[in-house]
Amino acid sequence: MKNVMEKSMNWYNFIKQSMPLPKSTGIPEVPDDPRFEDWGKHNWYTVDLLERNLADPSGLEEKYPDLQYLGSGAYGVAYDIMQNAEQSGHVLKVTKDISEWTSGNRIMELQNQLGGQLPNIATIYDVQKLQDETDDPDKPYDVYAIEVEQAEQLAQVPNELVGFLRWFFTIHLRYLRGNPQEVAPKAWDFILEKAPNNYGKGAEEKLKSFEPIFADVFSKYFDMASTLVDMGFSISDSHGDNVGIRHGTEEYVIFDFGEMA
Repeated sequence: MKNVMEKSMNWYNFIKQSMPLPKSTGIPEVPDDPRFEDWGKHNWYTVDLLERNLADPSGLEEKYPDLQYLGSGAYGVAYDIMQNAEQSGHVLKVTKDISEWTSGNRIMELQNQLGGQLPNIATIYDVQKLQDETDDPDKPYDVYAIEVEQAEQLAQVPNELVGFLRWFFTIHLRYLRGNPQEVAPKAWDFILEKAPNNYGKGAEEKLKSFEPIFADVFSKYFDMASTLVDMGFSISDSHGDNVGIRHGTEEYVIFDFGEMA
């Protein structure tokens, strides 16, 4: 583990070179202590892990010659696909999460069956298995690539509100079968109850920021969560960081598929 951390501390030196992750622009400067700083935007351990697991990035570099680094999380790295108008607005995700690969294949099957873009789910254009796991202790994971529709990220206040709605509907899943106008007050009461524990003395100000947008965010989230459940997917990971707005619409879409199956 010590060796892994030492390598991940020097992730910038790895990723800048032509090594296992595909070449890209927009790579951020390494912080003084990458174990803690910028957490939520860049996961240094994941970058290093994928760098060591993906032995040959040449296939990705040939297909996607002009990538811009967007960020990294617990399981993968995301890139903006820049090279041509056809793929403008697409994101490439390189991940070790088999559940995201499984969900991605299922979503593509539904797209084919239903004739294209699905409501409330980011469109998937391609799913690849890049590499099988090996007996090499430095390469213990399968690696996958997913090309997916890019969505607009939620602003901070809607993001936090979506987090509460995910919490509420995960506990009260049956309410997604109900009348949204009747369910909305129950969801608001839930937020009023939970906010003091989450925000302490700042709860009152936070609730003031929630109140003007609650009806709109609730309606969009209810539609999205209902769609996911109707299609047989889980909403357990549909928090604000995994939900965005489909470009050209006001529709909420989920764009991270790791725990949907």
